[in-house]
Amino acid sequence: MIFRWTVTLVMGLGMVGGGVAEAQQREITAAAVNIATDIAAGSKRSVAVVDFTDLQGTVTELGRFVAEEMALGLVMARKNLSVIDRTHLRTLMEENKLGTTGLIDPATARKLGKIIGVEVLVTGTITPFPDSVRVVIKVLDTDTATILAADSMDIAKTQTIESLLSRDINRAGPASTSAPRPSASGAASAPSRPPAVSGAPVFQRGPLRVTVGQLAAAKGNVSLSLTIENISAEPQYLAFSGYSDPAVSLTDNMAAEYSLNQHNGIPVVQNAGTTKERNSFVRLEPGEGLNQLFTFRHGHEYGGTVFSFSTVVWVWSEKGSQVATSVGLSGIPSSVGK
Repeated sequence: MIFRWTVTLVMGLGMVGGGVAEAQQREITAAAVNIATDIAAGSKRSVAVVDFTDLQGTVTELGRFVAEEMALGLVMARKNLSVIDRTHLRTLMEENKLGTTGLIDPATARKLGKIIGVEVLVTGTITPFPDSVRVVIKVLDTDTATILAADSMDIAKTQTIESLLSRDINRAGPASTSAPRPSASGAASAPSRPPAVSGAPVFQRGPLRVTVGQLAAAKGNVSLSLTIENISAEPQYLAFSGYSDPAVSLTDNMAAEYSLNQHNGIPVVQNAGTTKERNSFVRLEPGEGLNQLFTFRHGHEYGGTVFSFSTVVWVWSEKGSQVATSVGLSGIPSSVGK
């Protein structure tokens, strides 16, 4: 059993351009790497992250946010873990009347393990104090419900944290992070959402929403198409940073890593995070979407059936603010879009 208590870690979660500041994302990612390392040290590989709760079992937007970031961090830790997509997880829990909120007890942990075939559950509690919020992360064995590992961190209590803590997802309903966009008449209206592809995850942060259009895999080759949508109320400028190819990662549930073959859609701009020129960036109007296509390959004719994808997109606003957005999609089935 591994316990790692990082009680000296204090994070100031702040919002930058609708997303979490890059420094704070690194702190959550560091905790995820710790957890991923602990899990990978054993024999178990399939992982699911459930909503974090308070001590009474209530899920707030802060608890759901931390769980989403933890799932993304586990994928990006590259420890050959198979992380279940959280949207798919919530659907399975609802279908099996397990509920999507509340503290995970041993019986629920075992039932979840049998239903979705995961060996490990990552769960956590969030406890507010006068000046901070304590987050305790636990790794549960679904066979025995014993704690395999644990970690903790303190989040500085800011106005944003207070707001997220106050929003009970059951009372207020799922919060929408989509900003309104102007209609033709000038009045604000909610952006339309493209139809969700059954079984495919959806990524959303700040001004961006990324949905999977198709994933086709055959004989070591994979074709992945994504729709990247501007859900904010102002134009956004997008680019990958690099020389000729974007930095992307594609792995499958057989621990195979794929190399990028071709891509089109978002341009690659050298030093995209520091350049003062946006002429080479692609401009997306409010509500506008862009199709992005990747093709990958690896040296074997066999491969897995579920895939995880990650990359970083630089996003510039009309006002000149910029943020590096880490895009992560896990649990993509190979049959999507066929």
